[in-house]
Amino acid sequence: MANLKFGIIGCGRIAQRHAEHIKNTPGCELVATCDNISDKASELANKYNVLSYDTISEFLENKDIDVVSVCTPN
Repeated sequence: MANLKFGIIGCGRIAQRHAEHIKNTPGCELVATCDNISDKASELANKYNVLSYDTISEFLENKDIDVVSVCTPN
């Protein structure tokens, strides 16, 4: 079975936990991050060696993403 490929929108504190759980869950893989503060997206992406985006529209064009974890402030 192929891995479920995740993308994270919003790269603040809770996104760090989501990324770690995705990494540690068999059958799951983080493939992209997105934040309107590009430094945050890049920092998290670099930690997990994945793509980073600073616009949602570009992020959603990534056809590899199966699941989106929305980690924006409530």
